[in-house]
Amino acid sequence: VGEAKGSSQHPLSWDELTDKYRDTASRVLDDVAVESSIEGFATLENIRNIDDLIGELCPSENGI
Repeated sequence: VGEAKGSSQHPLSWDELTDKYRDTASRVLDDVAVESSIEGFATLENIRNIDDLIGELCPSENGI
């Protein structure tokens, strides 16, 4: 048995990773927040202030 898909030896592609993230994150975030956070992750190296991205990942307590 080899390394599982998603391991360091067999990493997920960007599409596989975002599909997995959408499936998981959609349990606690709305679709807009999920897609916005994916865009933020894709451009993470260019973000000077990650406060907006962090805000997308932390839904308000009233929304849960």
